[in-house]
Amino acid sequence: MPNQKQLVWHPWLSNAEGGSRNLNRSDISLDQIVRNLHNGANNIVVGQAALPQTRHNMQGAMNKFVVDAFPVPHGEGSALLLNVHGELMERMLLS
Repeated sequence: MPNQKQLVWHPWLSNAEGGSRNLNRSDISLDQIVRNLHNGANNIVVGQAALPQTRHNMQGAMNKFVVDAFPVPHGEGSALLLNVHGELMERMLLS
């Protein structure tokens, strides 16, 4: 990426409200993985708000974004799991 100076993963992996849930990481304990699990709408919002802010060029090329949608069981019904993948810039690199 032309604007990418250095990859800084610490804010994404180890913030106070819980970071990465990547179960393939070998450098974190099971306790840390469980701590990073957020249950309930309020806890999920707090966990996401604690992650570094990013900026997305939504008016740019549409081929830079992908939305995946999967139906998943939820209680006695179902829900829709959405994953949005795309190009982003971290706010700390924009200043």
